[in-house]
Amino acid sequence: MKNLNNHSSLLRMILTTLTLSFFIVGCGDDDPNTEGNHKPTVKITQNNKTVKVGDTIRLNADANDQDGDTLTYKWSFTSKPSGSTASLLTPTSKKTSFTVDKKGKYKVEFTAKDTVDASKSDSITITATEASANSNPSSNAQKGSELWSYKFNDLVDTLVPALDEKGNLYFAENTNKYSDDPSKKSFIVTSLDKNGKKRWSKTFNKEVGYSKIMYKNNQVFCITNKSVQMFENPEGVNIYALNSSDGKIKWHTLEKDYKFTTIYQSFAVTNKKLYVFMMKGFTEGNGKIVSYDTTTGKEKGIYNLEKNKNSTSTPSLTVMSVFNNHIYFLVPDTEKIYKIKDLGESLVKDWSLELNSNGEYYAHAIGINTLALDSKENIYVVTAESGKHNSIYSISKDGQLNWKNEFESARVRLPSPITINKNDIIYSTTPSHLYSVSTTGRTRWSLVNAEHSRITLEQDFQRSPTIGENGKTYHKATYGLATANSDGSLDWEYIVENDQHASVNAEYSTLNINGNLIAMGLKGISCYKVDNTKLDSAGWSKLYGNAGNTSSREK
Repeated sequence: MKNLNNHSSLLRMILTTLTLSFFIVGCGDDDPNTEGNHKPTVKITQNNKTVKVGDTIRLNADANDQDGDTLTYKWSFTSKPSGSTASLLTPTSKKTSFTVDKKGKYKVEFTAKDTVDASKSDSITITATEASANSNPSSNAQKGSELWSYKFNDLVDTLVPALDEKGNLYFAENTNKYSDDPSKKSFIVTSLDKNGKKRWSKTFNKEVGYSKIMYKNNQVFCITNKSVQMFENPEGVNIYALNSSDGKIKWHTLEKDYKFTTIYQSFAVTNKKLYVFMMKGFTEGNGKIVSYDTTTGKEKGIYNLEKNKNSTSTPSLTVMSVFNNHIYFLVPDTEKIYKIKDLGESLVKDWSLELNSNGEYYAHAIGINTLALDSKENIYVVTAESGKHNSIYSISKDGQLNWKNEFESARVRLPSPITINKNDIIYSTTPSHLYSVSTTGRTRWSLVNAEHSRITLEQDFQRSPTIGENGKTYHKATYGLATANSDGSLDWEYIVENDQHASVNAEYSTLNINGNLIAMGLKGISCYKVDNTKLDSAGWSKLYGNAGNTSSREK
């Protein structure tokens, strides 16, 4: 009996020891870590906790790990106002942002986790009040913030939107453009207000659009084709003038005999005239420019293009620009620049100049360029010679070559269109350089992307810059925003998370009435906070010349 008691005492001692050991191990740390591991430390930094509806809020978080572990991050809303669709951009980085869309409280949480799943969180509550009726939603936003975005339904067919005097935007989309079923195709013109709110849309069923959207004097102009299949059996060229206030058709002209237009740049509009290039087909040899009265749509004059004797194809005009009543255009097939005079009821050739520079090829041939015009009616065009250099030509209004400037390109590529500021200073780009050229053809300076910018080399100065009233140039590319000062120094840059933004793969941009940068991409339009400067209205300050995309200058 004594031995049994001794065994029982020993058993109780062992069980007590095991239970105590389990308790110590189980309660020593509330994280599933190894012994001695420390949780990360985190803190959200945000000064302004009271904002207005429409503001974009940028949040930063400090996160560190005492053990040197690699950390992963996550932002999330733990609560937000009823009906809010606000979403956090870049939710797995230390920085995030969101646009306030409803009045109320937004509670945002940031969590950092180490490699053994030890985590720490911090949260912040931001209170939003209603914006006043006339407030600018960008007033409290930080530089580089995406202020608003508009997502496309299908294939956008506008490189850069047209803007009117009130800051309203106009652009176009094609639905099922490449479908074999014509009943599924449609061309949609849409207008947004300056804050990204939809004003109206106009749908053209069974039509495919090939034009930029132009705005002039309360009218929006666009050109479409009715086509069974892409480039097959077209039923004519449709020319529309829409009321800018509601999208209703003001006038419409159908050119049945002429089946095609070329893409984007073969149109221009002035106060009194709309100029359109069209052709019967690719091999019929008939191409013409027609002028129309902008108020009535009545045909006023015709100019038939010359055919190249060494080619069987129809001469294709790919860029057109207008100075008062002088029409300038380039035909790659003949490698000539033409000047046509509008005499009111007729269009008459003034001169043509051949640009043949030993194998140079033209960006115009694929429809991504313009003939830029300065205040003295000099014409500027950029060419690129394979593997060597880019060249800027300056041509007088009398058809004489003023000068030619050659500058090195980082690699073989098509050059960007030219933009010109109010002082007739010229800007052009390659993927690695932004060039500024004087009125006499001298290179003033070049800003080298690789030396100054963290933005990817291929994407920084990819296309022609937009010029602001302050003399700065603005750039939107796939991976960020960049601004250059008028003296050639880099002003600032901001890296954007391209997969989160509507303007992914944006190539061209403009500045709106609020002084914010507008960029169009594959997914839609984005508006970014910059430095409150408006578009330079006195120069050729963006693709297609001005805010309205008119490709014209008038005095």
